[in-house]
Amino acid sequence: MIGVQLAIMSIIREPRRHTVAILGMVSVLVPLMLLWSMKVGFIAGLMRELRSAPSNLELRLRGDYLIDQNKVADVRSLPGIGFVIPTARLLATRAFASLSDGARRTPVSLMPTAVGDPLTVGAPDITDMKGALVSKALAEKLGVPVGGTIAMSNQRRDENETLRVDLKVAGIVAGEGVGGQWIFVSPELVQDVEAFIDGYAVPSLGQDGKPVAGRPRIYSGLRIYADSIEAVAGAAAALQQMGFVVESNAARIENVLRLDHVLNTIVIAMGGILLAGLCLSSWAGLSAVLAQLKRHVALLALMGAARSSIGLYFIVIGSFVAFGGTALAVLSAYGLAGIGNRLLIGVTGGDRPIFSLPSADVAGISAVVLLLQLLIALSIAVRASAIHPREMIRDD
Repeated sequence: MIGVQLAIMSIIREPRRHTVAILGMVSVLVPLMLLWSMKVGFIAGLMRELRSAPSNLELRLRGDYLIDQNKVADVRSLPGIGFVIPTARLLATRAFASLSDGARRTPVSLMPTAVGDPLTVGAPDITDMKGALVSKALAEKLGVPVGGTIAMSNQRRDENETLRVDLKVAGIVAGEGVGGQWIFVSPELVQDVEAFIDGYAVPSLGQDGKPVAGRPRIYSGLRIYADSIEAVAGAAAALQQMGFVVESNAARIENVLRLDHVLNTIVIAMGGILLAGLCLSSWAGLSAVLAQLKRHVALLALMGAARSSIGLYFIVIGSFVAFGGTALAVLSAYGLAGIGNRLLIGVTGGDRPIFSLPSADVAGISAVVLLLQLLIALSIAVRASAIHPREMIRDD
C-alpha cells in the first residue's frame, strides 16, 4: 500500500527526525523505569526480607505472668494473631542435652512448639513427647543427625532428683530467628518439666512427687506471632491493653510500610506526569508532521488513494517510533540499573540490589506505552484520512 511505502521511505530518507522522536521517548521512559526499579529493588526487597523473617512477626512478652486457659483463648482471638503457644518459666526451660551415653553434655533451651510454628516452617511437626527438633547449632555441637537420639535432663529444685527424657531428633531447624542451642518439643513436655522442677509427680515420665491434681494449670508466658507484618502493630497494642509488656519490631515495620506507601505514591504520580508529557509530545510531533504534509495528503486523496492507505502512513511512523523508543529505553534502563547495582553493591547491608527490573514489570510498562503511542498514531491517522482534496486548493 502506498501509505506504508511512503512511511518506509520517510524513515530511510529522514532518519534524524525519527531518531529525535525515539530519543525523546527514551528520555522519558528511562527515568520512569529506573524509578520503578528502585522501588522494586530496594523497598520491595526490604519488604520481602521483613516478611520472610519470623522474628518480625514475633510479639515478645517481657516478664512472667499468671496466664490461665481463658487468657490464652482471649489472646488467640485477637485480630492479627497467627500463632500462640503457652510456655513455662525461664527456669523450667533451661535444661541439659547430651548423647544417649551422656557424652557432649551441654546447656540448652526448651522451646514449646506446635503445628504452624513460624520458627519451624518446613520441619516435621512434633506430635508427641518423644520427638524433638533441634537447632543447627545444637546438632553440630552434639554431632547428632536426623533420626538420632539425644537425652534431655533437668534437676528438681533443692533435691538431687534428676529427670531424663530420651528424644528422637525429627528434624534440624536452621531458619532465621533460631539461634543458640534450642530443642523444640511438645508443650506438654515443657509443662511436665516445670511440674517436675516444682516437686509435682509426673506419671507420664515416671516421676514421683506432690499430687499433680493440686497443681494449678497456669502458664508463665506465651510465644506469640502475628499472622502478617501489617498486623504486628495492632496486635502489639491489643496485647498491651490486656496488661502485657510487649516488645516487637512494630516501629521498624511501620517505617518501612510508610516508606513503601510514600514511594508508591511518588512513582505513580511521576509516572503519570511523565506519560502525560510523552503522550502530548508524541501527539504534537505527529500533528506537526501532518500539518507539513497536509497538501501532499490532499493530493493523494485527489489521486484516488484510499483513506486507509493514507492513515497507514502515520500508523507506521508512530509504530516505528513507539517500538524503537521502547526497545532502546528498556535496554538503557537495564544497562543503567546494572551499573548502579555494581556501584552501590553492599549499600543495603546484603546482596539485595538497589535496582531491580522484573521482566513482567518491564512488559507491563512497555505494553502501556506502546498502546498509548499507537492510539495517538491512530488518532492522527484518522485526521489524515479525513483530509479532503479541496484542502490543497484552499491552501493555495
